[in-house]
Amino acid sequence: MKSGLNLPRLLAELIATVALADVGVMYARPVIALGVGANFEALLAATLLLLLVAPVMMWRCSVAFRQNARESSPPPALHQRCVLAMSAATFVVGLGLTALFVGNQRHGQQGETTALVERLLERLTAEFTRRVNQPV
Repeated sequence: MKSGLNLPRLLAELIATVALADVGVMYARPVIALGVGANFEALLAATLLLLLVAPVMMWRCSVAFRQNARESSPPPALHQRCVLAMSAATFVVGLGLTALFVGNQRHGQQGETTALVERLLERLTAEFTRRVNQPV
């Protein structure tokens, strides 16, 4: 067996975990947060992502440390800090992706809403002009 932590594999597993949880949160958020404000919706998405990903990340890192302890001498503090830093970086990337997706979705909704309001305003203006110019 290979001794030491397989850091690239661990990082790939953590990134995949964050990506899958982020996709799940993005699909579940509109159902869970129906009719709430955009800021609360973003906070809810970040909280859901934290609750889904943090336990998996802690479990995976502890398993990696236990396997490394069995295979070789105790892991140096540098490896532990490196794994924890990669875990934190992966989590930050996940939160960043969540913020990006929420921002994109909000921008799309604002564009649709603006277009709808403009169409309704044009209809209202046309109807008002027609009624004002109508002979009595």
